[in-house]
Amino acid sequence: MSNPDSQDQARPAGDISLARSVLALMLVLAACVGAPAPRERLFRLADPEPLIQRGPLAVDAAIEVDTFRGRGLLARERGIVYRDLAIPDELQLYPDYWWEEDAPAMIRGAVVHCLRDAGLFREVVGRESRTRARYVLAGTLDRLEQRVDHGRSEAAIGLEVTVTNTDDRSRQFERRYQFTEPAADARVETLLPAFNRGLERLCIELVGDLERLTSR
Repeated sequence: MSNPDSQDQARPAGDISLARSVLALMLVLAACVGAPAPRERLFRLADPEPLIQRGPLAVDAAIEVDTFRGRGLLARERGIVYRDLAIPDELQLYPDYWWEEDAPAMIRGAVVHCLRDAGLFREVVGRESRTRARYVLAGTLDRLEQRVDHGRSEAAIGLEVTVTNTDDRSRQFERRYQFTEPAADARVETLLPAFNRGLERLCIELVGDLERLTSR
């Protein structure tokens, strides 16, 4: 009778090595399948703080805030972007940090909020509204990014705004708003308060510009 142990001992060394390699690969794959995927984190900017009421309406008319567009990565990505100023021409995306909604839509929502709060116009509406608006405000977001420079971090916002009079389709106003605010460190969590401060500054200056426009 043959001895089973002698059959194992007679198995070629190459077969044993291959079996061990396959077993190791299976263990690695099992570990990968069982490991939790990186958790995506969603962020959004806060609505700007209430502005001081301006008293009576500056103009008894409605303003439409059109859909905002994005430029570059902001036109197609919801990921939070950053720029290392050591290579300033290159924008990079955080793999696991995202805005809750498209950045242009989020900034538009904040602008609508601060215009309604300011009370300059009888009504602030969107494109879907049936209200006839005397003015149309359009925006292009070309910057909503973190800037990192030798361990320092700041939030940068850039928004181009135009205002058109629908009575004669004349352009009444055009300006690019650009703000940077320092962050406590390079973490995304501490970046948000800096973005919020920049957005508040943008709203204050935009309302001031519209107040001057409508008082002419």
